Amino acid sequence: MRYKQLGKTGLSVSEVAIGTWGVGGRGWGGSDKASSISAMKTMLDLGVNLIDTAPVYGSGSAEEIVAETVKGRREQVIIYGIIVFNR
Repeated sequence: MRYKQLGKTGLSVSEVAIGTWGVGGRGWGGSDKASSISAMKTMLDLGVNLIDTAPVYGSGSAEEIVAETVKGRREQVIIYGIIVFNR
């Protein structure tokens, strides 16, 4: 896996990220929680350390699945999340 420095943060992030919109299940025809966790754990095992998630992905279910996935290895993972506000 190749990594890049994230600005001046000192963080080294993988060039490949895990996106979790589909993990949330909505708009994609549903998703299988066990398969999603297995796939993300495999990616983490292969060196991916950047996860993109947001509260709007499946009304928070993607974040819950990410939490379960990184349990016990949270310090190895960078989680990037966005918050969308309606005006």
